[in-house]
Amino acid sequence: MTGKPHRAVIRLPEGFEYREAEMASGSFQGHKDWDFEHSNCYGAMWYAAYGPYGILEA
Repeated sequence: MTGKPHRAVIRLPEGFEYREAEMASGSFQGHKDWDFEHSNCYGAMWYAAYGPYGILEA
């Protein structure tokens, strides 16, 4: 690993939740009413419009 950022994309042409999602990772913390810290977390981000029969194609 070089430590440089890189992009990761998941493509599911027949997917029912999304067709394409970009992966992300990071760490976050909060300190107010309650303390929390999460390191090395990941998530998926996508855009999709849904209709009565699933994803609406663009």
